[in-house]
Amino acid sequence: MILGFLIANVLLINEFPDYEADLRGNKRNWVVRLGKKRATLLYFTLFAAAFATCPVLAYISGNPVFLLPLCAYPIAKNAVKIAKIYYNDIPNLIQANAKTVQIYQLTGLTLIIGAIFSKFLQ
Repeated sequence: MILGFLIANVLLINEFPDYEADLRGNKRNWVVRLGKKRATLLYFTLFAAAFATCPVLAYISGNPVFLLPLCAYPIAKNAVKIAKIYYNDIPNLIQANAKTVQIYQLTGLTLIIGAIFSKFLQ
């Protein structure tokens, strides 16, 4: 579920550069439907959902290592800040795109580590 929220964010942030073309082409993706400014709220919400799921997973599994993905939180906070400021400035928004992919990769790696360590915690 955590990676689902994050890959949705990768897709979402990558819709911003194509907003005008998608609007003209009548593509009804989330950025076109919501508008760029409101889509940044969805971007934040997907990160919040992903990071809120980590403690739940750690509790249910009894594995505190599943809290490791929270180390990506500062990167996500910065990516959201960039998106809120630069949603209309694509060259600067690209930083948020890159950070979103990094967060996805880092979180995936930390979840794998958590899964491996769960074998030792039982």
